Amino acid sequence: MMRIILLIATVVLLVLASACSSAGATPGAVPSSAPPTSLPPTAPPPTSTPLPTPTPRPTNTPRPTNTPRPTAIPTPVPEPWTLTGSGDSVVDLGQPCLLAVAHITGNTDSDFFTVTNYDANGESIDLLVNTLDPYDGYRPLDWLDRQCTAMFEVQAVGPWTIEILPYARFWANTAWHLSVPGVLEGNGDTILVLDGEPRRATITGNEVGDFFAVFAWSERGPDLLVNEIDPYTGTVLVGKNTFGLEIQAIGPWTISLE
Repeated sequence: MMRIILLIATVVLLVLASACSSAGATPGAVPSSAPPTSLPPTAPPPTSTPLPTPTPRPTNTPRPTNTPRPTAIPTPVPEPWTLTGSGDSVVDLGQPCLLAVAHITGNTDSDFFTVTNYDANGESIDLLVNTLDPYDGYRPLDWLDRQCTAMFEVQAVGPWTIEILPYARFWANTAWHLSVPGVLEGNGDTILVLDGEPRRATITGNEVGDFFAVFAWSERGPDLLVNEIDPYTGTVLVGKNTFGLEIQAIGPWTISLE
């Protein structure tokens, strides 16, 4: 009996509680569900920045190599040769532009005798011989720049000869050498090769009172030491780097070098 009363009381309390709950609710209102809270955006993982590529250092451009000069093939020195003739003549040298010494003979009858050298264009280079006396002498041939003998013109009565001595052959003949210090006696037109460098020269010559000249030769060309038409004795200075002397004379002469 008691359990039934407790059961009825429990039901009544449930009904009353349900009624109170319905009376407090707003009619027609639909309970709204709260919007979902948005999560903060997730930051993307940092991307790795590529390291800068190192700029390659400039490479040194190799210097151009010097092209080696071609090896000069030595030209053999020709042997001396002789041109001969009689009377007025024009003769080719045979080997133009040759540094040489011309040994000229002629005019045995003491008549008019001249020898002139010309280039290939017919331009005169030098009057090598001009005499009325018998002649036997030595003259330089093409010792100056731009001289290039191609032919000789000879004016003569009777036979003559022109012997061409390449300078290397002439230089090798010690008969034409004069040592420094030293003394040499000679006669007529002559060329001397000097062994050493003289500072001064004492010169005597031209006893007959004719033309007398002495030249000192160096790489600069000829330097006139003596130029006389009277008998001569004197001492003159000789320039540096003189390698030879050229004497133009009639008759004997003496040269002393120191």
